[in-house]
Amino acid sequence: MLTNFINFMQNKFEVKRNILLLVGFLFFSIGFLSIVLSLIGFKFDFLVFLNSIGAGFTFLIYIILMLLGVAMMYVAKNKPVVSEE
Repeated sequence: MLTNFINFMQNKFEVKRNILLLVGFLFFSIGFLSIVLSLIGFKFDFLVFLNSIGAGFTFLIYIILMLLGVAMMYVAKNKPVVSEE
């Protein structure tokens, strides 16, 4: 009974890790593509409101988005350390 519960919780945690990995990849991809596209003059339609704030601030937001994506992927790929006392 207890092993079934532990296996269930591990599987549930795996699904959450996969979702976190996917969201992190999307954040990184959107940030990276936004920077690359802005260099050639294109913009994502759903991020146009950031351009009204200013170019420097928009670039900073894209960098933060990329770093957040990398951090989320790092957390998702590394298993938590379980201490046995």
